Amino acid sequence: MPGTYVLQNAQSGAALDLCGAAQRTVVGFAPHGGANQQWEFVPSGAGYTIRSAASAERFLVPADGLGAGAAVGAGPFPASWRVQADEREGAVRIAWADTDLVLALADGGGDKVRVSACSCVGGEADGAAQAQLVHTTPGAGGELWRFVRCAEPAGERTARAHVPPITTETVIVAEERDCVTTTRTTTTTAITTITTVTRIPRVRDAAST
Repeated sequence: MPGTYVLQNAQSGAALDLCGAAQRTVVGFAPHGGANQQWEFVPSGAGYTIRSAASAERFLVPADGLGAGAAVGAGPFPASWRVQADEREGAVRIAWADTDLVLALADGGGDKVRVSACSCVGGEADGAAQAQLVHTTPGAGGELWRFVRCAEPAGERTARAHVPPITTETVIVAEERDCVTTTRTTTTTAITTITTVTRIPRVRDAAST
């Protein structure tokens, strides 16, 4: 379960999206797989903190108190969520600890997230559904999420391979009139190979938030 995922709403198909330059608003938006739609689940007690891949200082948190209809946003302090599997639906609920409140989208996400003109400007979501808390309701697809595991993030990885030392020995024997001289030379060579792999993402044509 720990790892980085795109979270897609089971009802609307919208991806959970950290929206705007302020990086505080969380909405449902048309999936494009960008860093602001990737969420890292890090074990925390009996649950997980959920951190945005777009910023190491942005965690999924209730933004407007606790209660049905309260907005969910992103803040600098981690909070622990419970992940509850719904095997019948092949999806999960993301719940606030010790409550029946779960993560959902306003109006279930509706069709707004499929509008290509959706945009997030200055922290405001135009045409996107706000993330919020709702009381869990069996069979309600708007509170169910499917995880799409993300590939290894772009960046640079370095691997170091160390070959065991190689030892060579040269012996020279010289016989002289009064003695025999033996010269022994031992050479030890250590070889270290460093391999650096750099992954650079392609420029996406799809609209981003």
